[in-house]
Amino acid sequence: MEFFAKAHDHLRAILKEQNLDGALVTDLANVRRLCGFTGSNGALLITHSDALFLTDSRYTTQALAETSDVEVREGGGKKLPFGALINDLCLERVGYEGQNLNCAAFRSLKEKAKSVELCDLGDAVSKIRQLKGPQEIEKMLAASGLAEEALKEAIRLFKPGVTELEIAAEFQIAVIRRGGKLSFDVIVAGGPNAAMPHAMPGKRKFAEGDLVVVDFGVLLDGYCSDQTVTIPVGRVSDNFLEVYEVVKRAQDAAISAAVPGATLGAVDSAARDVIAAAGFGDYFGHATGHGLGLEVHELPVVAPKASEVVKEGMVFTVEPGIYIPGEVGVRLEDVVYINSDGNELLSTLNKDFGSI
Repeated sequence: MEFFAKAHDHLRAILKEQNLDGALVTDLANVRRLCGFTGSNGALLITHSDALFLTDSRYTTQALAETSDVEVREGGGKKLPFGALINDLCLERVGYEGQNLNCAAFRSLKEKAKSVELCDLGDAVSKIRQLKGPQEIEKMLAASGLAEEALKEAIRLFKPGVTELEIAAEFQIAVIRRGGKLSFDVIVAGGPNAAMPHAMPGKRKFAEGDLVVVDFGVLLDGYCSDQTVTIPVGRVSDNFLEVYEVVKRAQDAAISAAVPGATLGAVDSAARDVIAAAGFGDYFGHATGHGLGLEVHELPVVAPKASEVVKEGMVFTVEPGIYIPGEVGVRLEDVVYINSDGNELLSTLNKDFGSI
């Protein structure tokens, strides 16, 4: 398939640039992007002329059915003998994913491929996944649509006295009923709990005047969605409404700034400057966004010091927040796809206050 062949060409360009004979790909998300394999044990060795996929006997039949543009080889047990494979091909300089191999796997690789110079590729292979193709966008839209349908079903329960856990459970059931699964554990945090960005759902009951942060995502056909809404329970105070409106303006500013040619740091600053100007700068500590695709957190990172240029094909979240300990938290998150016209949202829920 052209989808995989282009990724191989991209990786081979990296080999040429770094004067490498091959690259060993062990990160399973990268393996999937390069050949289509969805199992839990497999490694890919790409050279200037070959693409060899190694797995164990549990996955041989699956790999033959799923993969494209690779030669499938069976490697025995769970510990794949990719060191021996590198030796068999008489490769001299091979790149590996140091962020993915643990110490034991690296030692084994070094012992089996003693005459080979091993070079850490860093995040070079993962960066191939930054630019999404049309079929990937289609899958991400489907995941987002399913998640939004499930959320609409879950929030019918919203009222004083309902617990965070009840909403979280209802969302998960609605997702499973529609054929998806969670891309991460759903966050449902009301009142003071919403001031913790990664609060887990608990037994706290919603109270009149709460703002409730719901951060939710779905994994469908290998691709993730990620979105956050903040929902009022009844009438909220003017102070809470102000916090919400500041976050909304910050998100709007960052989405407008997310265009080809801008830096990711400038996108972050667009949100952060609005929040700081309103006097809440000390209450926004995390990055404005992150890449999304085969994993719920992948490259690029939308952060203050991010100098990378926004490119057509990138997909990332825009999720500013304000978190005032013991009082309130607000986060709004959408997913932007960078295109030739600027960007479009892959998430569709209206983030105006009280619209959901």
